[in-house]
Amino acid sequence: MKQLRIALVEVVSDLTHVYSRTYLPRVGIATLGAILKNLGYPCDVWIKPISDDERKKLIEYDIVGVGSLSSTIEDAYALSDYLRENGTTVIMGGPHVTFMPNEALDHCDYVVIGEGEDVLPALIKIIEKKELPNGLKGVAYKNADGSFQHGGKAEPVNYASLPSPDFLLSPQVSKDTIPPIIVTSRGCPHDCSFCSVTALFGRKYRFKSYEQVIAELRPVQHKSVCFGDDNFCANPVRAKELLREMIKQGAVPLRWSGQMCVNAASDKELLELMQETRCRIVYVGVESVNPETLK
Repeated sequence: MKQLRIALVEVVSDLTHVYSRTYLPRVGIATLGAILKNLGYPCDVWIKPISDDERKKLIEYDIVGVGSLSSTIEDAYALSDYLRENGTTVIMGGPHVTFMPNEALDHCDYVVIGEGEDVLPALIKIIEKKELPNGLKGVAYKNADGSFQHGGKAEPVNYASLPSPDFLLSPQVSKDTIPPIIVTSRGCPHDCSFCSVTALFGRKYRFKSYEQVIAELRPVQHKSVCFGDDNFCANPVRAKELLREMIKQGAVPLRWSGQMCVNAASDKELLELMQETRCRIVYVGVESVNPETLK
């Protein structure tokens, strides 16, 4: 049997949106790439804007996985349409299509709903056998008659067992240009009405081991690192233990930034550890000070 050629693409838009000021990719695509590589599938990862020539090269792959946020979804749909027109099987994933799978299925063959680290490999094996993913949880697709088939949201993965993102699977990245973004947790114990995190990842807070975080820090320790957790200090005990471990193992980056709730400012011990580990920027989201505006 011919081995499938697989590419994973994180779509980057030219439009102005909340992430426009940063050049850091999300880590999901590179994590999925690492999983597929470990399973023996040749897999290339694209995490930066792609040129016209690179776009043309994508049609040489058997399967292309396309990841997108709502802020980049129009570009993602355009890429998916182009690939399908040229005979490539397209699987879409990410927050937007998780909540809008029927919309997405006008542009792709399959949608992964929710966390994809367990679902995507299972779906690829089914495609390899030229079968349909009947009953596969976490997958939506269209039947031959145009009706929608939904397998429901995927089960939460064992986050601590996942490999680290492998950015070197990307022809756009070298050892010197590994993106300095590290995500140490998934989920959030809060359930804010305006936020999609708990709807996507749940309220159960899951963590990588300290050893894995330190290993991911080593190649980018000389840079300004962004901790991409949705709420880095939601569990302050664990956050402080991680920062102490970074100090103990000499894994303090040049400086770092992260997202967290404003109540972190009330924890003197946490603030001191953040200072000692060279935290320089904290991102605090304030939706509105006016309850009527929130409604």
